[in-house]
Amino acid sequence: MQMEDIFFTPLQGTVRTPMMFEGIGAHSGCSVQLVIKPAAENTGILFVRTDLPETHNIIPAHRHYVSSTTLCTTLSNESS
Repeated sequence: MQMEDIFFTPLQGTVRTPMMFEGIGAHSGCSVQLVIKPAAENTGILFVRTDLPETHNIIPAHRHYVSSTTLCTTLSNESS
């Protein structure tokens, strides 16, 4: 493998089993729950909002979905 191949090789990985975390939201102070689930190859990281209807509740972790960077990074889609 050549040096330039290292930078263009997509590194992928996923968790084996779902993991759940509960706690208090850093900015909201509300009780929150985070579930991390295994994903299929080439899926990427997806955030699924459970407070929205199932249509348009998925937001990919991608720069095109960044709507704000004031004090934190906010991801949004057309529904949020």
